[in-house]
Amino acid sequence: SDASAADVRTLAASCPNPLSRSLVLALAATGPVAARAAVFGCLGDAPGPPAAAHAPAASAAAASAAAAASSALTSSNATAEGSGCSPAALQTLATQALLSLDFLGLADRPTASAALLASAATATSAATAATAAPKHHHRAARDALLSAAASLSSPSPSAEAPPPQRADPSPAVRDRPAAPPLPLLAAAAAGESAAASAARAAWLDGNSVDAAVWQTALSLFELRLRGSLSPVPPPPPPPPEPPFDLKAQVRAARVFGNDHGPGSAAAAVQGPVPWRHEADSLVFLHIAKCGGTSFNGRLTSLRRGDGDGCACARDASRPMHNGHALVEPLACLCPRAPLLAAPRWRGGAFGGSNGSAEGSAVALKEVREALASRQSRWAPSAQQAVSRQRLGPLSNWVWLQRQWLLSPETVGWQGGVHSPLRVVQSHVMFAARLAGERSKAAGLRYVTMLREPLARFLSEFYENYNGWEWQFGTPPRVRHPCSELLAAREAAIAARGIDRVSKGQYDSLFDAWISCPKNMAADRQSRALTHAGANRRKGFQLRRQFCGGGDRVGESRWCTWLLARHTLLQFSFFGLNEARCATEKLFEAQFGLRFANDAAGRGSGKHKVAKLTFEELSESQRERVAALNANDLLLYDEAVVIFRERLRWFGIPENVTCTGGGGVARLPAPGRHLRWLRDSPQAKRECPNCPIPPAAQG
Repeated sequence: SDASAADVRTLAASCPNPLSRSLVLALAATGPVAARAAVFGCLGDAPGPPAAAHAPAASAAAASAAAAASSALTSSNATAEGSGCSPAALQTLATQALLSLDFLGLADRPTASAALLASAATATSAATAATAAPKHHHRAARDALLSAAASLSSPSPSAEAPPPQRADPSPAVRDRPAAPPLPLLAAAAAGESAAASAARAAWLDGNSVDAAVWQTALSLFELRLRGSLSPVPPPPPPPPEPPFDLKAQVRAARVFGNDHGPGSAAAAVQGPVPWRHEADSLVFLHIAKCGGTSFNGRLTSLRRGDGDGCACARDASRPMHNGHALVEPLACLCPRAPLLAAPRWRGGAFGGSNGSAEGSAVALKEVREALASRQSRWAPSAQQAVSRQRLGPLSNWVWLQRQWLLSPETVGWQGGVHSPLRVVQSHVMFAARLAGERSKAAGLRYVTMLREPLARFLSEFYENYNGWEWQFGTPPRVRHPCSELLAAREAAIAARGIDRVSKGQYDSLFDAWISCPKNMAADRQSRALTHAGANRRKGFQLRRQFCGGGDRVGESRWCTWLLARHTLLQFSFFGLNEARCATEKLFEAQFGLRFANDAAGRGSGKHKVAKLTFEELSESQRERVAALNANDLLLYDEAVVIFRERLRWFGIPENVTCTGGGGVARLPAPGRHLRWLRDSPQAKRECPNCPIPPAAQG
């Protein structure tokens, strides 16, 4: 409470991120060998504490080793860009340590911590009852846990105790006016002094990882309370909105790096999200042919409490393609608060005893009118910004303030049909820049779905021969479609599509399709995550940030994979189409939201024409298809490993089943289609010094 900004900055420099470093050391001391190797590989040559270092009777040598590791970790993180762990690596390891703890309590939530600790004690007693350890050992452990729980729930009264005597401070400190304790992790209070704001900023500069890990701890605590069926305390009231600051607003909304900034930290393990319905938003990136249409329908069924779901009025006669319905933009509305004043609004959905979110277009129009009557909070220069860029009326950009789900079905195709990520982000960031509330800009949670690349590529062949980039002008636009390379008869077949020709006729175009130099289906998932926009110079600058120097490194396919991997780890959540049930269970655990039912499924499954499979292709066709999707194969293989890791940390079995299908995950073995990269002349030519990914080494 007496610290100046300079004092806080000095302390942060000498001992940065102490919470995260303590958690990582605990993981190194008690975790498996692989975890210790990951930690101390990050630390360089620092010795790791042995597994017994955490025991009460640890030897002096073990204590010395632990102290040496602690010192090395401290020095390696003294600066954000030092030679040791990067902030992203430290945050990932600390999050892993948090998720591996058997019990997590919060000092400022004693009653809830006591309930959770008692639940953990009961579970520990039941789990160890059948082991060979002496009975008195279990009884002592159980009694110790229950005693700790009792002390938490009934803390000793201290109101009448005299305050502790403090040492005589130095004259410089003694002359300062008394100040209340500074809640560094809390939001800035209204009327906060300039000195307190400076001290807060100084602490956050040196402890950004601790701030992120603390938020993860809060959400993990709530997640475990829900899992133990203990009463979850109501969330604290939202902090007051800080004064509008354009630079801070834009910086808070930048999740993925661009030419203006790096974006949020990339983390292999994403902790639970403390969902705030009034501020947070789910931004769904719909990558073509990855199961996004059906998953978006599942997102509109999410519920938390009464009256905060989505209302949809899907047209029963909407366009169909190859036996399945297409995305219907603006068919749903997901308001942040229930619209009880709307005539047909009932508990977050349109009226009806079955609670269905389906309704008529008339009812949806009434809900939109009720939503439009609410007051919006705009930035001071919002009208000028819209007028300067000629982007229509201000009401066109109000969707971020009024809806919590931002997807094609709720706010339309932002930037074009199946636009790349950074094109979508530019629209979302502009809507956040116009909003007058910082919480809306800071609460963007991007989610997406990935699919096995070879199956996705073959599926797109039957969906759109020339790609959405040609049909709708979606970035990156193409001037000459693949059908221009066909003879007149074959071009007519491609134009008519699979709905109006036989399967044999359409399949005859496959060889020409995979030979087209402008085939936009190739590496679509990687391109969706890496395309930086129409400005090639900005795109090259973004790639150079991740791929270093060199004349053409920024243009290589290896650089595309590195950037795609980094971008994927910046998503709040990603799922796999081959593991739909596990995807939804992981989503519920991470966000604390619940789907309306347990009927997960893999797409519509109603395709009229059976599609080609990779196994049905000739050897030369398989080699060509794999080469076209090399980056997607690398990205998907990495995504499978990370997805399995996240399931393990959240305690979700990979073979979890749901009532509606999509149960047992069908994930490929690592490196199934990547072994050819080990000796690929193309890989060696483009990047001779790039290491072959572990999954491709055999």
